[in-house]
Amino acid sequence: MEPVVFTITDPVAGVLWALETPTRVAHRFTIPKEARAGFGYGIPYRGGVPLPEGKPEVKSEPLGTQTMQGIEVVGFRTTITRSAETSVDERWIANKLGIAVLLKRVDRRLGDATQQLENIQREEPDPSLFLVPPDYHIEEMPVP
Repeated sequence: MEPVVFTITDPVAGVLWALETPTRVAHRFTIPKEARAGFGYGIPYRGGVPLPEGKPEVKSEPLGTQTMQGIEVVGFRTTITRSAETSVDERWIANKLGIAVLLKRVDRRLGDATQQLENIQREEPDPSLFLVPPDYHIEEMPVP
């Protein structure tokens, strides 16, 4: 059975929890202050896929602003070409919220991926959403 993992991110406290439901273990990661603004702004890449040879050509461009789910977002596109292999990352960031609303990656070798924040609620969340269940064993994890 594949482990089921849920995450709780508390940017105010600077903590990320990874909760393993089958083992009832909560891994606690402290997010360094300098990394909090951009924390979570990426789609993870699969490991084990070798990069093409050669120096990459990187082109970044702003995409302007638009409204997504009633929130103003700013877009950026980064195109990386290496040995005729191209990947394109697109990020739409809500600066007022300090979070990415939409992330897209188009990459023939690694696969396409989209992450989208939905059901955005701007009112104060219930504090219990940021608590680890009392029956979990807590393990402190080093931050790379």
